Amino acid sequence: MATTTPNFGWPVPTSTDLVKDGATAIEALGDSIDASLLDLKGGTTGQVLSKNSNTDMDFIWVTDAAGDITGVTAGIGISGGGTSGTVTVTNSMATAIDAKGDLVSGTGADTFARLPVGTNGQVLTADSTAATGLAWATATSGGMTSLASGTLSGASVVLSSISGSYTHLQLAISNFQPATNNATFFIRVNGDSGANRYFAGTVGSASFTFNSTGWQVSPGQQNSTNNGTIIIDLFNYTKTTGYKLGNGIALTFDGANGDSYLNSTLAYNQAAAITSLTMLPSGGNFTGGTYTLWGVK
Repeated sequence: MATTTPNFGWPVPTSTDLVKDGATAIEALGDSIDASLLDLKGGTTGQVLSKNSNTDMDFIWVTDAAGDITGVTAGIGISGGGTSGTVTVTNSMATAIDAKGDLVSGTGADTFARLPVGTNGQVLTADSTAATGLAWATATSGGMTSLASGTLSGASVVLSSISGSYTHLQLAISNFQPATNNATFFIRVNGDSGANRYFAGTVGSASFTFNSTGWQVSPGQQNSTNNGTIIIDLFNYTKTTGYKLGNGIALTFDGANGDSYLNSTLAYNQAAAITSLTMLPSGGNFTGGTYTLWGVK
């Protein structure tokens, strides 16, 4: 008696079938296979076989979808491509990079080139003369740089050979103390003791007009205290035409009268950059205090 195949249930003869029964089973097997594979018949050139339902051996011929990829063409910034087999595309911009920190910069319409990484501390700047339109450059340092510092002593302290690489200068004085009671703090520019230094300011209710006796930057300071504090700013100190201007702010302590404040202005009228500053009390010597000269970008 015929049996069936395990997957599709097609009839097949058994080893004990009579010849007549076996032939009948074989005929039935052929009919079943023919019926099952009927969906594979037909179709036209270019069509593809697609499942028609979840039923086994249920297919349908359909036209190839228009959105299917039939070829890959490399565009700008991409290389490779093809129309058959395994297709590889490469990002040309990525392969232009050779080292950590490299950049890819536009060099024109639809073109680019590698910009190698700069050195530590450099900054990226626009540069129309460079092939990539960009360049690495040393950062312009800003802020304040200490140019000189020390202790106030003797009849004067001179700061010479001041660098001209800065925009402004700032001189900070802490704990100014004179040997002579009520002495004031003076600044001399470029060692000039002539009538080329002017100052004006106020101390309490008293006012000072411009004069040529020097630049007084503090009110009187007792010789028994050392808490005088002075800040002096010199603007555009390297200019060689017109006046160089400065501003001084000072606070000193007078045991009898309390704190005194002076805001003073310098106008130096010589056609020379400021290259030295002399600090001196109005009389006697310094007996205490510290100073720091800063270059300001």
